[in-house]
Amino acid sequence: MVSRVAPPVSIAGTLRTRPAAARDSSGTPPGVQGLWVVLGIAAAAAVAAFALLAVRRATYPYPIEWLEGGAVEHVRRILQGRALYPAPSVDFVAYPYPPLYFRLSAGWRC
Repeated sequence: MVSRVAPPVSIAGTLRTRPAAARDSSGTPPGVQGLWVVLGIAAAAAVAAFALLAVRRATYPYPIEWLEGGAVEHVRRILQGRALYPAPSVDFVAYPYPPLYFRLSAGWRC
């Protein structure tokens, strides 16, 4: 007795052999175009939210980060020609960070 085994069936093959009535005119399975529209709207909303928050943060008149004023003071010291890392005093204590950011912010004036 000879046994016949049916060939394996894949999901991809099933999707490719759907009747033409189950597909739209572009050959895309139903619902895929709707999914792309929803994903596009979600992506556009994320970009719009980022842009809105970036503009609000850039135009905020006060320091947002508590270290911001200290960084400005380091740049001011470079622009005035004073030492960036003097001995700590009541007037100024330098941040323990390398000087690259401060010098770039000052236009590399030393």
